[in-house]
Amino acid sequence: MLLSFLKENTDRQFSIEEICEGVNQGGGHDISLSAVYRNIAKLVEDGHVRRFMRDGSRTAVYQYIHCRNCEKHLHMKCVKCSKILHMDDEATETMLVAAMKKNNFKIDERKTMLYGVCDSCSEDI
Repeated sequence: MLLSFLKENTDRQFSIEEICEGVNQGGGHDISLSAVYRNIAKLVEDGHVRRFMRDGSRTAVYQYIHCRNCEKHLHMKCVKCSKILHMDDEATETMLVAAMKKNNFKIDERKTMLYGVCDSCSEDI
């Protein structure tokens, strides 16, 4: 149930409480917070889910990794709707190589998030 919920929402990050609420609302299930904590830890350990810190808080949030090379490319986060987008491999490589050549600096793509506004939200501007 937990993995199904995260797979249905690959472009979003959720706190443990939000995951619990989403799973329980989605199909009339009654999963406990402790069950979510136990299972999410295993999913992170196995590399199926990534853990991030929510912007401006101490809250951990989790996101399903839906592609094999998720750790090998950069991610972009919309500051309006919080949607997570995956930068394609070619664009990621171009940016990483440029940073290394110009600044002699190796970027850790697993921990790097680019912030901006997605196409959907930019229409509102």
